[in-house]
Amino acid sequence: MRSKRISTLAATGVSLFISCGDHHYVHYTVHVEHVDAPAAVASEDRFHVKLAGTLGPDGCHSFSHLRSMRGRDHVEVQAIGKRLVGDDVGCKDESVPLEAWLAVYPPYEGETFTVVVRQPDGTTTEQIVRIRD
Repeated sequence: MRSKRISTLAATGVSLFISCGDHHYVHYTVHVEHVDAPAAVASEDRFHVKLAGTLGPDGCHSFSHLRSMRGRDHVEVQAIGKRLVGDDVGCKDESVPLEAWLAVYPPYEGETFTVVVRQPDGTTTEQIVRIRD
């Protein structure tokens, strides 16, 4: 029996609080504006999901990691950003884009596989991938 695997093709990290002098990072869920996945894949093939959006309005925001949990017929994913805060923090005055990739590996159960993206307000965005035999 093959094991179920998911990998993130983006920077990863698990810390909830990183401190540097009077500065520290605050982690948050990123609003994902676009979820791109293939319409269909063969049952033995892996596929990639692209998550795109905006991490924040200035250079104090950056990508931290993806949290994901795999089920038999779906994967739930949440993009996590981090914001540098503290006294006298200087940040570049430009929007920071999100572009993160998730690889999803077989096996898949059923005729469809759903990518569920958790949003900051508790809602989800879903993308369905058809599984071909």
